[in-house]
Amino acid sequence: MRRTRSRCLATFVVAVAACGGGSHSSTPDAAADTLTGLGQTCVVGMGATDCPATAPGCVRFSTTATTGICSQKCAQAETVTTDAQGAIPVTAAQLAVCSGVFSGSVGTPACNAVVVATPADNPLKPNTKYLVDIACTITCGTGNVCPGSLTCNTSAGTCEP
Repeated sequence: MRRTRSRCLATFVVAVAACGGGSHSSTPDAAADTLTGLGQTCVVGMGATDCPATAPGCVRFSTTATTGICSQKCAQAETVTTDAQGAIPVTAAQLAVCSGVFSGSVGTPACNAVVVATPADNPLKPNTKYLVDIACTITCGTGNVCPGSLTCNTSAGTCEP
């Protein structure tokens, strides 16, 4: 059953809703961090077979990206209502899922990659009810530093391949 969930996450992931094409920081990465779960790089076309069981899906940050990061769903088939800005409130339990699969020492695990939203609004509308799947990502650390070989997309605040 675990393998089926893995393929589902990999299939549904298209792009992080909060991300756009932005500039990447020239700040050196924390290359000494070897990521073995959330943030480990993956090849989008491999169906997440190159990701570990702790982070069984591959999140890409644009629809044309060929690489992404291994991730875990922190919310699956949950009904949520966006706030006045169109953001989805995140619970402590969802953040705990992301923290549990993150091995880096810089950056912060986050539950913020909307991989499925019904209805399929892009961007999400304020004060609207959605059925969502959300995956974990990593936000950039102080000084725009990211773990491993990831770099900070400063416009989105996320660590990306």
